[in-house]
Amino acid sequence: STVGLVVSVAPLADETAAFADLVLPEPSSLESWQVMPSAPGVPIEHAALQQPVVPPLYESRAFEDVWFDLAHRIGGPVAAAVPEGSYAGWLRHAAAGAALRVLPAFTTGSAHR
Repeated sequence: STVGLVVSVAPLADETAAFADLVLPEPSSLESWQVMPSAPGVPIEHAALQQPVVPPLYESRAFEDVWFDLAHRIGGPVAAAVPEGSYAGWLRHAAAGAALRVLPAFTTGSAHR
């Protein structure tokens, strides 16, 4: 079988990037928003939001932001299934609608986007 277009989305060059047709650099965990699920064995269901502590060093974009952008460019039902705006904005909206304890930096927007 023939492999078609190979796209690598990662914070570091890896084996896939070496053979990829397109390499999209992703921010490191310190440069991006993350949703951290509860750990196995913890007796309560929870999720934590990790905020970026520094802005992205280069022109990297979160995979989720690339996905949102591509879906909107495709249009139609694909675009309708994806929220408007950025992943960070969607996380803020989702957190505001959930029963979450949100830290002040998260609601005031003082963290990096």
